[in-house]
Amino acid sequence: MAAPATAGESASLNEGHVEGPAEDLPIDYAAVVHEILFPVVGSHDYRDDFGECRGTSCERTHEGIDIIADKMVPIIAVASGTVGWINDERGGNCCSFALEHDDGWESYYIHMNNDSPGTDDGQGWGFAPWIRQGAHVEAGQFVGWVGDSGNAEYSVSHLHYELHKPGNSGGHVVINPFDSLNAASHVPAPTIPGGVRGCDFDGDGRHDLAIGAPGEDLGEGLAEDAGAVTVLFGGDGGLATAGAAIVRQSTKGVASKAETGDRFGAATACGDLDGDSFDDLVVGVPGEGFGDKANVGAVHVLFGGAAGLDPRGDDLWHQRRSGVPTGNTAGDGFGSSLAVGDFDGDGYDDIAVGAPGETVSGEPGAGHVTVFYGSPSGIGGRMAGLSRDTPGIGGVPGAGDAFGHALAAGRLDGDAFDDLAIGVPLEDTAAGSNTGAVAVVFGAAGGVAVRDLVLRQGSRGIKGTKAPNERFGWALATGDVDGDEIADLAVGVPGDISPKGTVGAVNVVLGSPEGPARAGDVLLRAGKAGVPGPASDGDRLGEAITMGDFNLDGHSEVAIGVPGHASAAGAVVVVPSLWDGVRPGDAKLWSEAKSGVRGAPAPGDEFGAWLSTGALIRYGYSSLVVGVPLKDRAGRVDTGAVHVIRGGPKWLSAKGDQLWKQSSNGMPGREAAGDRWGHVVHAGA
Repeated sequence: MAAPATAGESASLNEGHVEGPAEDLPIDYAAVVHEILFPVVGSHDYRDDFGECRGTSCERTHEGIDIIADKMVPIIAVASGTVGWINDERGGNCCSFALEHDDGWESYYIHMNNDSPGTDDGQGWGFAPWIRQGAHVEAGQFVGWVGDSGNAEYSVSHLHYELHKPGNSGGHVVINPFDSLNAASHVPAPTIPGGVRGCDFDGDGRHDLAIGAPGEDLGEGLAEDAGAVTVLFGGDGGLATAGAAIVRQSTKGVASKAETGDRFGAATACGDLDGDSFDDLVVGVPGEGFGDKANVGAVHVLFGGAAGLDPRGDDLWHQRRSGVPTGNTAGDGFGSSLAVGDFDGDGYDDIAVGAPGETVSGEPGAGHVTVFYGSPSGIGGRMAGLSRDTPGIGGVPGAGDAFGHALAAGRLDGDAFDDLAIGVPLEDTAAGSNTGAVAVVFGAAGGVAVRDLVLRQGSRGIKGTKAPNERFGWALATGDVDGDEIADLAVGVPGDISPKGTVGAVNVVLGSPEGPARAGDVLLRAGKAGVPGPASDGDRLGEAITMGDFNLDGHSEVAIGVPGHASAAGAVVVVPSLWDGVRPGDAKLWSEAKSGVRGAPAPGDEFGAWLSTGALIRYGYSSLVVGVPLKDRAGRVDTGAVHVIRGGPKWLSAKGDQLWKQSSNGMPGREAAGDRWGHVVHAGA
């Protein structure tokens, strides 16, 4: 293991302490093993260079271990503790800090990144946004990136890591951390406050992917559009077909049976509903019929475990089961949309299930949402029903409103409870039919607590103008674009009108302690404010949305599906975020026509019709998952495909793009026309 160069290093007696406290600490050269996590997550190199001479005449010694790694490789907290001194002067003494462990020990992190990604400009930032003096962090939490700040500007990029033990008479003693690093546990990915939501069905710390194919037939000429879900499991190298599973209503142990038009897999979600540390898979079956009633709908819960998902424990829910707030009628579409969050803050994830076709107060298709609360035994102990008839929810039920067509969960007011955003995209207003709205319901200790907060374009600070068929609220996503640890809400408006026709748009509404702050709304439209285009009639920008932290800077990027782009070959617009929120001027357009993205675009593919994110490949960076449900292959129409585009220090990269199909080697199931594999993709967000 090669040592870093020392040329040009400053004359500090304690090499690396130039950015730390002024006083020198006593040194103990005895071998010590203290239990810590390894501070660098990713490829690295190091050797025992503690105590080595530094400077031309050995006038100082090296009092840490240099862990050699590329710039922008993530660094984590080796133990739970509090941020002590910190040098965070951008362009100055950035970037280093002390972590005061809860057990009384202490770590120094020195030479963290001070450059913009891909440069040596000294104008970047070395810290996660929550690293500030006095802040408490948990072991394994992301704290910043490897860099070359301080006197490391004259050597290779590395983390200078020091470990200090409590002294007998107060203060601390510097020890050699080499043996502690050798014994340290390595984590597969950093953790982020609030968690990087993902589907980890087998509990191995790597996110897994559920892919819906609601058009899959049970067999040749049998149970057309019965539907299926394929599950790919993550590993050290990312997703792989090893261990992949396909689940249908005909799978042994799954309740109910596969029937024509069920559309099993038309919606999916995941979360730990029973608190056993394994995520569970929730599958919507909006076409499920009961007797002579078609499209009543149902939801399956498949529980995770060390071996993955176990269909034998399938828990089937529908509106005929005892306690479910509404009855089942034809066309309800129960299970058309799903969202998972902890709405009552008890540590168990809860499920919100949309039934946008539900009749409410005699109004057909007004729509309804059922919240099932999690518990040690799963869901079903407590439930709540939400509709425009619920006291406190703004508006009144209207025929065809489709309340619950889209759902998204997140801490929109920054408290300890997840909140629920409910799309009502077909609501009529004085401006015309299907202008749309979004209702926000807030979490609380006893469960969802309703207070009137309804968002519409052109009202109370929300940008845009209400117009017929714009469908505000057709798609929803949550994430933290401005790094304030309060979730923000992205709202799809795929029918948004511009001079070029039905182009589409997305409103990004910033969260605040009072909930979504309408004064902070940003309107994203193709060809406007730097959002790439060109815009054209029928683009349907905003028909799908997801948000994910692709470069691990604590800010969510906004990925927007444009399935009608380029004769419906499709595209995705990715809008980056920084400390002041979204940066539409830096947005990028992704498609199969982009260099490095696998596959070839074809009219009607609808690349970007479905989107998700999850830490599927490496180091906790979110990857962008793109569904291409109408992709044709080998003469078969609408078989479908899925892309996984990896995140990293420079945001998304086409290098290493994974293209998955049912015909991929080792993939379970059989590829057939009309499967629409990738109609739903769910990795977490």
